[in-house]
Amino acid sequence: MKSPAETDVPVEEILARESEWRTRAGIASILAGVLTLGGGIAAGLVYQDLPSVLLLDALRDAAGQDIGREGLRTAQIQFYDDKMVTLLLLSGVLALGALLTAVPLSYLARATSARRKEFPRSVIYAVIAGPALVAISGLMLQVVVAVRARDFVSSGDFSTRTAHDVLQASDLLIVSQILRQVGVLAIGFAFVLVALNAMRAGLLTRFMGTLGIIVGVLFVIPIGGQLPVVQAFWLVALGFLFMQLWTAGGVPPAWQSGRAEPWPTQQELREARERAKAGGAAASEPEPERRKATPPPPSADDTPTPSKPHVSSNKKKRKRR
Repeated sequence: MKSPAETDVPVEEILARESEWRTRAGIASILAGVLTLGGGIAAGLVYQDLPSVLLLDALRDAAGQDIGREGLRTAQIQFYDDKMVTLLLLSGVLALGALLTAVPLSYLARATSARRKEFPRSVIYAVIAGPALVAISGLMLQVVVAVRARDFVSSGDFSTRTAHDVLQASDLLIVSQILRQVGVLAIGFAFVLVALNAMRAGLLTRFMGTLGIIVGVLFVIPIGGQLPVVQAFWLVALGFLFMQLWTAGGVPPAWQSGRAEPWPTQQELREARERAKAGGAAASEPEPERRKATPPPPSADDTPTPSKPHVSSNKKKRKRR
C-alpha cells in the first residue's frame, strides 16, 4: 500500500481524514500519558514493600550455612502471591497505556507520511508492533509469576532452590522477557523516527520533535529511573496539540495546509536576521551629499529685472545736441 504522499492524495481529503480522527487520537494520547504515569507511580509504591535479598545472606546460603529463615527468596515469592491481584491490575493499566500509545503515534505517522515522501514505511509496523508487544509481554510476565507464586506457596517446599526455580526455570518467563525487549526496541525506534520526520514536515515544533526523540531513546536506555515522566508529558502535550488546544506558539501551520511546512534552519534564521538588520540600517542612512549640494531651481520671484536708465544721463545727452 502506498503512502498518501506517493499517491498524490488531494489536500482536502487529507485534511478531512485527519479532522475525523483528530479528537479520538488526542483523547487516546492524553489517556496513554495519564495511565502510563499513574501506573508507574502506583507500581513504584507497591514494589517498595518487596523484600530484598542481602548479599551476606546469599553468601551464607551458598556456603550451606543456616540463614535463620526459610529459603533465600521465599519472602519475595510470598510477596508476589499476597499482592497478586494488585500486581495484575497494575499490569493491565500499564498494558492499556502501551496499547493506547499506538493510536497517537499511528495518527502522527500517517499525517507525516502524507506530507513527506521520505518517511520510511517500515516505521508504521514498529508503531503498531512495539506497543502491542510491550503490552502482551507485560501481562504474560505478571500472569506467569502469579501462577508460579501460588503453586510455590501451596507446595509447602520453601527451600532456596525451589524459590529460585519459581522465577527462573520457566520457558514462558523467558519468552515474555524476550518479547518485551523486542517491543521496547520497536517502540523506541518508532518514537525517534516519527518525531524526527514529523518535525521536518512541520507538524511538530522543534521542542516537541526533540522531546519525542528523547522519549524514544529513554525507552531503550532508561536514564534517571523507570518512572516515565518525560514520556507521559510528551503524550499529554501531543494530545492537546491534536485537539488544537496547544497554546505554546500556536498550532503548526502544516496541520492547516496539508503540506509540509519545514521549520527554518539556524542558518536561514541567521540570514533572515542579517537581512532585516541590513534593511533597517539602509532606512536610517542620511540622504546622499550630492542631493544637498544641488541648488533648488529658481523661482519666479528670483528672476532679475532690467534696470532703468538714470535721469541725469538723459539730460546730458540733450545739451550736447
